[in-house]
Amino acid sequence: MLRKLLGRQKTGPVPSRRSHGPLTEVEVTDAEHDLGISFPAEYRDYLLNVSAGGEVELLRRTAEGWGWKHQDVWGEQLRASFPHPDTWAEYQDALWERHPERADLADDAAFAAAMDPWVREFRELEWWQVAGTFIARSHGCTFNTRMVVSGPLAGTMWWEDLGCCGVIVPLSLDHTVAAPRPMTFNEWLHHGADSYALKPPNDPSPTPGPF
Repeated sequence: MLRKLLGRQKTGPVPSRRSHGPLTEVEVTDAEHDLGISFPAEYRDYLLNVSAGGEVELLRRTAEGWGWKHQDVWGEQLRASFPHPDTWAEYQDALWERHPERADLADDAAFAAAMDPWVREFRELEWWQVAGTFIARSHGCTFNTRMVVSGPLAGTMWWEDLGCCGVIVPLSLDHTVAAPRPMTFNEWLHHGADSYALKPPNDPSPTPGPF
């Protein structure tokens, strides 16, 4: 079925990517054991029957073990359940409202003392925002397509631009509803793996030319 999906007409520009063969059952099981997760069913099927890379960042074994080309989430963070952005959006806004301002403090030492706990809290939030995900495709700058691999949303696809615009939003086939359903991995493939065309139309992230 996946080969049929990949063979259909794709919508929008899709970058040319080097082809890699599929993995064996032994390799996929070894990767899951090494990473401490179970791959979502659609992605696991893709690895076994289509490719270890292709439309997705290459999953490969190095001297350090199994991982993806642009992997930035490891260990406990990868195994932790991905939190829907609705669960931390208000907290993130409140955290920025509590950002210390140098003008409100007596001197540089007082400002540094106030910033230290704020930065620690911000780093903890950053840790959770991408927990349970890996970069399925890096688009350069701070733009990434992420797949969730841990928690109730495992197997869904998300647009992440935390570095520039501070957002993680679902890639979806219907952004006309208040809470769009995040698309699955196979749906993403079927629609050309074109994340720019599948993110919300009001998303603040700029849309450059095709990668």
